[in-house]
Amino acid sequence: MLVDMACHIAKVDHTDSNKEQLAMANTIWQSGVTHVLATASYPTDPAATGGDLVQAAEAFQEDLDRRGIALMVYPGQIIDLAQAISWDDLSQDILYADLNQRYVLVKLNQEDPQRYFEPLLFEWLKHDIRPVLVQIEENQALMRDIDQVYQWVDQGCYTALTAGNLLGRQGKQIKKQCHYLLEAGLAHLLGSFSTASDDYQLRQAYAALENRYGQSISFDIQQNARALINGDPLIDHFQIKKKKRFWFF
Repeated sequence: MLVDMACHIAKVDHTDSNKEQLAMANTIWQSGVTHVLATASYPTDPAATGGDLVQAAEAFQEDLDRRGIALMVYPGQIIDLAQAISWDDLSQDILYADLNQRYVLVKLNQEDPQRYFEPLLFEWLKHDIRPVLVQIEENQALMRDIDQVYQWVDQGCYTALTAGNLLGRQGKQIKKQCHYLLEAGLAHLLGSFSTASDDYQLRQAYAALENRYGQSISFDIQQNARALINGDPLIDHFQIKKKKRFWFF
């Protein structure tokens, strides 16, 4: 069982599902992934409310089943804090990453990561909900304030890296930041966050993890993705050591 904990595969309006999305699903399935959390950003996409996402995922799953693509798709949502969201509004439209309502995926404001997040964090923790901060390696303001990441992780937050970024898709600096977070014990999950077949690199990213840090780290992060969608506890302490490299002259 290989889980992609964040993939932008199922359109809320279900358009083009017989073309791009089905082709992408087949690519994902052929790569060995068996379960996908199909995510959309809210409120960036006003249609990405909990109910709409559930309907979209169910309709997409029916398409996959008819075509014999053995990929399980679950509805997911990324709370995009590019703007303010009140707790009351969010409580009505939120879709958790698991049926136990334990985890919520969150993308922080790029210019001021603490803004909009701290009030929600207080409410989430009060209700025993654990935020998973996604794609923080791309948030330069946050990477300049790494102590804040430590603080949030200590409070009970988790973080998720992007597979393509770990492979250097957005350049050496962001790739370096991925490894810094991993080696500092500040990264717990890995998702594709893909929007198309040609940028789907989850399997390759796990292979790169194993090559650099060993099989157990790759396995534990894969296990965390399974735990996430099941609402189970995540592994939050990794003993990451770089594999020794031997040079022959």
